[in-house]
Amino acid sequence: MEELVSIIITTHYRNKPLQNAIKSALNQEYQPIEVIVIDDSGERYAEPVVQKYDVQYVAHKENMGQVSGWQTGLRVASGDYIQFLDDDDILKEQKISEQVKILRDQPDTGVAYCGVERQDGFVNLPPENARGDVEELMLQINFSPAQTSTLLMERKCLDRISPLPDYQAGTDIPLRIELAQITKFDFVNEPLVKRRVEFGTQATSLAAIDARERMLNDYEDLYENYPERVRQEAIANVSRFQGLVYLNHSIWSRHAIACFWREIRTDPNTDTVSVGRFLASIFGSPGIDISEKCFDFYTSR
Repeated sequence: MEELVSIIITTHYRNKPLQNAIKSALNQEYQPIEVIVIDDSGERYAEPVVQKYDVQYVAHKENMGQVSGWQTGLRVASGDYIQFLDDDDILKEQKISEQVKILRDQPDTGVAYCGVERQDGFVNLPPENARGDVEELMLQINFSPAQTSTLLMERKCLDRISPLPDYQAGTDIPLRIELAQITKFDFVNEPLVKRRVEFGTQATSLAAIDARERMLNDYEDLYENYPERVRQEAIANVSRFQGLVYLNHSIWSRHAIACFWREIRTDPNTDTVSVGRFLASIFGSPGIDISEKCFDFYTSR
């Protein structure tokens, strides 16, 4: 008998993209699957949409956050493999089947992930060395290919790390770090997830700035197991992210300038792009926009 896959979709006031997420889950080539929608609005906002589909629906009585949604989903899920799906992401039809093959064929691998295709057409694929023991890579904080919706995880691995670490934002980062401590990762070198990123979401909120600082502190013991450059790279990645978030919320920010300065001071691999970003930040978000366009033009030649 084929192993059951549980696809857990957490949603919060985004009914329009939710429909596409549900459809992509139900249209998977792989069977059997069950789809579980966790409504975190606190007022059953998604119920009219969910009723149209053959899925399980669980509504929180109040807004509890994404990680609580994952935990609720795990309590009702019956699958051997678990897929967390953000409500604004879409799974390609072969996503689950390709990753189940990996988990079946590699008993010591508990997580299979894949590349991502952004709404603007940009494709982010994992580097070749990002398989096996990936704890060091995950501690760099900014390992973007392995985002929440790209992961297919063995249920037994999630049970081992539960309750899942809960931060206000960037919740996929500690999830990956916790999993990397107990199992190996492998990937399908294709963009099997279509991802839409909207500013103003948790991932780009001011709360995400504090969350990443907490992660650096909370995993201090793990960083001690690696060369100092690993922690320095993490600080640089966090600093760059924080600077971009500040400029997303304000056309000019001294905090953003300070963050980009910290990035080039701490990053052991500082390059002209990082230095250029710091200099551009002095002119605020317009400066960053221009510098990014120049970089894209240069790299596309």
